[in-house]
Amino acid sequence: MSGLGGMRVGWCPGALRPMMAGDGLLVRIKPRAAGLSASQCLAVADLSRRFGNGIINITGRGNLQLRGVQPAGVDQLVSCLDALDLLDATPDGEAVRNVIASPLAGHDPDAIVDIRAIVTALEDRLAADPALWRLPPKFAWSVDDGGYLSVADRPVDVGFEATVGPNEVRFAIRLDGGDVVGSCSADAVVPTAQALAASFLELCAVFQLEPHRMRDLVAHVGAKTILAHAGVSRADIPARERPEHLPIGVGRRAASSWVGVAPPFGRLEAGGLAAFASAVASGPIRATPWRTLLVPGLDEAEADRIWASVKGQFGGASSLIVDPSDPRLRVAACSGAPACLRATTPVQEDAGILAAALIMSGSGTLLHVSGCAKGCAHPEAAAMTLVGREGIYDLVRDGKAGDRPETQGLTRGDMLAIMVDRAQSVGYAASSRLREQAF
Repeated sequence: MSGLGGMRVGWCPGALRPMMAGDGLLVRIKPRAAGLSASQCLAVADLSRRFGNGIINITGRGNLQLRGVQPAGVDQLVSCLDALDLLDATPDGEAVRNVIASPLAGHDPDAIVDIRAIVTALEDRLAADPALWRLPPKFAWSVDDGGYLSVADRPVDVGFEATVGPNEVRFAIRLDGGDVVGSCSADAVVPTAQALAASFLELCAVFQLEPHRMRDLVAHVGAKTILAHAGVSRADIPARERPEHLPIGVGRRAASSWVGVAPPFGRLEAGGLAAFASAVASGPIRATPWRTLLVPGLDEAEADRIWASVKGQFGGASSLIVDPSDPRLRVAACSGAPACLRATTPVQEDAGILAAALIMSGSGTLLHVSGCAKGCAHPEAAAMTLVGREGIYDLVRDGKAGDRPETQGLTRGDMLAIMVDRAQSVGYAASSRLREQAF
C-alpha cells in the first residue's frame, strides 16, 4: 500500500492520496461518522509528531488533517493508520466518503431518530460502489437527526434532515443547502442518495456540464428536474428553526451530557489532542463541522470530571479553547503562508491579534481571514472577510473570499482601526491595548 501513488497538488487530500503543501504533505484522516476512540486520538497525536510537524487541522467536514508529513515517511504512516482502522479500502472510495452527521447522534434526547446506522450505511455505500466514485471529491452529504446540535445548515451538496411525518419519520431533502425540495423515509435515505448521485452525474453528462458541485446543476436545470430524474418525491416541508449552539464546555440534555473544546482556528497541536484524549480516557471523540472536538453520551459526573481536567490544563492556555465566549470562536482562518502553497500572507498570527478586537456579543463567524481568494477555511459569507495579498489585505464585507473587495491594501493596523470603530459604533468601548495596536 503506497500513500504516494495518487498524490495530487491543489486538490482534496486523503490518507491514500496526500497533497503537497508549503510545510510538507497533508494527510487527511476521515473518521467514520466523524468519530474516533480516545485511544485512536492518542495514536493520531503520536503519529503527527513522528511523521509530521505536530500540527493537526480539524476541517469543516469533521476530518483530521496531519500537516508537515515528509514523503519518505508516508508509507509507514499509512500502514500505522491502517492498523488503527482509519483507512478506506481504495483511494477513490476514500475521496467520495464525505458525510457530515449530527455530532450527538445516538446520544441526543432531542433527536427524532438515531441516525448512526443510516450514516454508516451511506458511508459504506459511497466507499464501496465504483459508480459513485465518479462524484467530484468535494461533493458532500449531511445527515441530521433533528436534534439539539443541527448540521442541516452546513454547506453540502445533498442534505437529509429528520422530520416528523404524519405516519412515520421522514427525511427532508435539500440540494446545495437550499429549501426543502423532497423527502424520503428513513430506510430510503441510502437508495435515495444513490439515485440523486446518479442523476447528478447523468444530467451533467446530458447537458455537457463539467461535474463540480450540486449548485452548478441546480442553477442550470433546477431542483425539480433533478428530483424527477432521480424519482424522488417532492415535498413541501416548512423549515424548522435551528438556533446555533456552539458545542464548547459542558452541555446537558435530559440525562445525557457532553464536553466540547475547540482548537483556535481549527489548528490542533498534537500535545493538545493527546491531553484531551487522556482526560477522556474512553468513549467516542467526535470532530464536528464547527472545528471542535466533542465527547457525547456522558453521565453528569463523568462530564464534570473530564471538564475539570480539561479546564485545569487549558484554562489559561491557547492550545485549546474552553471558554464559549472566547472571541477566537468568531474568527475563521486558514493555515496561510508558508504552510499553504497558494497563500501569500501569514494569516494565523494576524487572525489571533484581530480576534482580540471582537468585543461584541453574538454568535457565528464575524471575521474570516483567508490567505487567498479560495477561502478554504470558511466557504460561506462572513460580515468581514480579509483576503491576504503579499502581506496586506483586501476587505470584503458581507461576502466570501472570492467576492469583489470593498477596500484594498489594508495593513493589520488598518483592520484593527476598522474593528475598533465598529465596536464603538454598536456601543462597546475599545480597550486601550487595542487602540495602541491599531494606532
